[in-house]
Order: sequence, then C-alpha cells, then structure tokens
Amino acid sequence: MNKLTKSDMVDSLVQTLTASGKDLSKNTVSEVLDLVADFITKTLKNGDSVNLQGVANFSVKTTKAKSGTAPNGVTWTKPAGKSVKVTASKTLKDALDG
Repeated sequence: MNKLTKSDMVDSLVQTLTASGKDLSKNTVSEVLDLVADFITKTLKNGDSVNLQGVANFSVKTTKAKSGTAPNGVTWTKPAGKSVKVTASKTLKDALDG
C-alpha cells in the first residue's frame, strides 16, 4: 500500500485539471489545499463540524481524563482533551466496496 503525499496529490490534481482544459500551477493547487486544511482546522477549533460531501465528516470529540495501572504496577494518568473524529461518507465507503 502506497502513502500519498501532498506533493503527489498536487501533481495528480494538476494533471487532471490540465487534461480537462484548466491551467492551474502547482503552486496554486498547493495553496488551495493549504486553504482547505486551514479552513477545516479553524472550523473544528470553533467547535463546528465539517462535511465534505461524498468524502468525509470531520468533528471534534472530547475525551475524558483516564487513569490506570500498568502491569508493572506504575500508575498513569491521561488528561482530558480533544481529538478529531473523521467518518467516511457512504459514497466513499460504497466506492471502496465496489
């Protein structure tokens, strides 16, 4: 399984856009991707969720503080925090299955 990097994504998008008659530079496409990532981050920081139709839903999940004891007897504590929950859309799931 290959890991797609941002650079790979930019190259692929530029090729697709060029093939469809649109002329955007790699820098422009890269800036657009940065803007999308910044938008998602700011929206989540404000406590809202983001729905990219056909791709995924992004939301903030609040985690509770936890504590426990490791098998070696050492106790540990994990503070409460926030994490990003990403849920694939039905469209994406169906595309992967088909």
